[in-house]
Amino acid sequence: MAKKVKKKKSKEAKGKAVLVVLAEKTLNFARLEAGEWYNGVFEEYATGEGKYGMWCRLEFKVRDGQTEDGESAKGESISGFTNYEVAPGTLLYDAVCAFTGQKELEPDEEIDLEAYYGCKCRIFIEDRKVKKGETYTGRQTVSKIKPVKSKKKDKSKKKDKSKKKGKK
Repeated sequence: MAKKVKKKKSKEAKGKAVLVVLAEKTLNFARLEAGEWYNGVFEEYATGEGKYGMWCRLEFKVRDGQTEDGESAKGESISGFTNYEVAPGTLLYDAVCAFTGQKELEPDEEIDLEAYYGCKCRIFIEDRKVKKGETYTGRQTVSKIKPVKSKKKDKSKKKDKSKKKGKK
């Protein structure tokens, strides 16, 4: 499904944005380490309409790391919810930037999310509390997405550090 990039919302509209959690899959996910970055792969997306408008769920598979229990997190599924608008500051916008390697997207750029299935990225896991009746249940979500780190950049940083040590 092609989606157009929208221009950045005004501060007034941005303050009214609401993250809607609807139609969540009822699956048994392992608990990942909250507050940590994981390497992930974009698997699929789903959209729907709720009380506050259109929403989008982005589904990822974890490629490495550990669960809270110290087990391997490789292959675990985790999702992130966002409003279905490709605008700066949304999870959907950050995801497309991470998949394409662009810092910004062009206004009115056509986006086909299915074309990015299998794209690697870094995902930040966060605990969210979702009200269900009178009790709150902890749910984990992807709250930030960024591109995979370039190995070339990491090596150059290590070389720079070794040169500095040698000069002292």
